[in-house]
Amino acid sequence: MKLNIELNLVGMTVLVVEDDPTSLLLLKRVMEQHGAEVDCACDGGEAKGRLEQQKYALMITDINMPVMSGFELVRHIREYDKDMQIIATSANSDSESLIAAIELGFNEYIIKPIDINKLLVAVKRCVEAIIDKQHLLNEQLKFKAAVEHLGEGLVVRDINSNIVYQNQVAKRLFGDVSGQACYTMFGYGAPCGDCPEFKLKASGKPYTSQRKVRHNGSEKTVEVTASLLKNYCGEIIGSVGIIRDITERIQHLQRIHDLAFHDPLTGLANRRLFNDRLVQVFARARRKVQCFALLFIDLDNFKQINDNYGHEAGDVVLTTVARRICHCCRREADTVSRMGGDEFCVIIEDNNCENDIDQFCVVLHEQLLQPMDVLGVELQVGASIGYSVFPRDGDSIKELEMAADRAMYVVKKNSVCERVREKGRVALEF
Repeated sequence: MKLNIELNLVGMTVLVVEDDPTSLLLLKRVMEQHGAEVDCACDGGEAKGRLEQQKYALMITDINMPVMSGFELVRHIREYDKDMQIIATSANSDSESLIAAIELGFNEYIIKPIDINKLLVAVKRCVEAIIDKQHLLNEQLKFKAAVEHLGEGLVVRDINSNIVYQNQVAKRLFGDVSGQACYTMFGYGAPCGDCPEFKLKASGKPYTSQRKVRHNGSEKTVEVTASLLKNYCGEIIGSVGIIRDITERIQHLQRIHDLAFHDPLTGLANRRLFNDRLVQVFARARRKVQCFALLFIDLDNFKQINDNYGHEAGDVVLTTVARRICHCCRREADTVSRMGGDEFCVIIEDNNCENDIDQFCVVLHEQLLQPMDVLGVELQVGASIGYSVFPRDGDSIKELEMAADRAMYVVKKNSVCERVREKGRVALEF
């Protein structure tokens, strides 16, 4: 009975390999009736030559042939082509032949004499497999194209943490590190507790962290989110990492932070940051029974500079003064701040500051008094400096600020270079 089997082979090239002329003609005619283009070979050797010249989606081959058997032919094909659909035709109906055919890579097995209905069913299954394979390939190409054009890096790692895939963004960030252990991307020589892969395996949950990456002489900050990859049985087979270049975001946040805590003109700490630092220094000094000095600096006649030379000249003076103060305060622990206008404050963390503060102020005065070029005009700018020392001059921040401020304003009322002492507090006027 002939079955109504819909089969469209238009556009498909089929290779029929058969040493029996009658069977060869039958197979060729059936395939052509359904729209296929058919090439024929009389034995495995001839088929091998044709396969070297052209790629076929489907091959129908006899098993027992001279020169090269169907088994030998398929064994050769599977060394370089795993996708070709291959149908075996054979008079051998024993289970050993069927098992051998399956193990070699045949997709279908038809026992002779050939039943056309069974042949068409087998061909249809092969065509469906070809279509499914092509559909899967198309989807993979779409997915790969999407992954390659992601704005984020993607790295896939196997169960041994070796990198098996990275998209173009990841390659731009790390270079081509395929085949290498994933921790090498971040400069680690071996897995460690701070490695994202280590954290992921330890918790089993997606893990996000920030890392510095150096490649081609540039340094970037990246955010890495690592997740486990599992197969359909739920077994861990690797992991995937999404890498985002957050360098610009970090720089933007840093700019916001700078605007919030730094003076935009001089780059010094502003009043808010200075007050935070003062609280920290005070708490640390009290806890460790150490001393520190608090300096208030006020420029003399700064308003006249603005009035006579303009605000641009005033800005040059302020930035120059800021640099000179910082030059004198070389310890990282020291904090220099512009409090506003022409007022500056300095915190000096030095356990010997009570003995050294006078000399420090003299050096600072000499630096500030050096002539400066202000828009082509040479100016000298004086300053009044008042200071207090913890714990000698106060047991609270407020007391220390009042002592330094009072000392500074006492100076302004006295003659130039006169040292003034008031209740143990020293102020200098230059």
